[in-house]
Amino acid sequence: MRIGSLRLPLVALLLSLALPVGYVLLGGRDYRPSAAGDPCDPRPVPAEVNDDREIQQVGLAAVDRAACTLEVDRGRLALGLLSADALADFTEDEGLTEAEVERAMRAGVRETLDDAERSGAIDGPVLRVLRSAVDLLPLRRLVDAVNGTSDPCVEPTWRPVEGQDAAYTQVALIALDDASCTLGVPPEAFAVALADEAALERLKEREGLDDAQVEQAVRDGLRRGVAEGSEAGAFSGFELFILEQGIDQLPLESLLETLRTGELQLG
Repeated sequence: MRIGSLRLPLVALLLSLALPVGYVLLGGRDYRPSAAGDPCDPRPVPAEVNDDREIQQVGLAAVDRAACTLEVDRGRLALGLLSADALADFTEDEGLTEAEVERAMRAGVRETLDDAERSGAIDGPVLRVLRSAVDLLPLRRLVDAVNGTSDPCVEPTWRPVEGQDAAYTQVALIALDDASCTLGVPPEAFAVALADEAALERLKEREGLDDAQVEQAVRDGLRRGVAEGSEAGAFSGFELFILEQGIDQLPLESLLETLRTGELQLG
């Protein structure tokens, strides 16, 4: 089974791909930073991605590429991304800037996604959304999310994007944070709960939430995302009208699918 057919939520998948510390999000079962091996000889991307262990391998391949570009030990790079302080220490020790690390990480993810596409491990809309999202989430936001320290209640910032897919992805990411803030749950937990109906039911039971609360939070979050995009000039006229009507009228499952995939479900 390819990852394109899995119902993994966009943000949880993106985090596991984009950062070496994705092992924190996925349970930390296998990864241990190590100086062994040459990062310029990156590990192969799995031919199929069916579970979190294989997703983790995809993320680690991206780390190898970034470490090779920066000419640093991949284990030290992984540890340097665990917190803001760790990153500051890492960049000082290595004579790098945070911007250089960020560029290398983003490039590493893009190249790894290219490999995954060639192998058939990732395809379809998930691949397209991941490529857009890699450019949208700041490195610091990704690190905070993986470490469980992100604050979903901060004011969203619309980042300039090109193309409708990237704009829709950004709407979904803003909506996820906004809904998480409203519901009082970590955005990572809400993202993981979007994987399937059973996971969402477990979250609602654990957090004492009901269907109406979740539905209202999701609709309001999507309205917030579309409003931010509209203010930035990404949506206007008939497209804006259709988006607003869809958020008001579509069933909850279609809206949840928007958060899972980063694609606005308009019909």
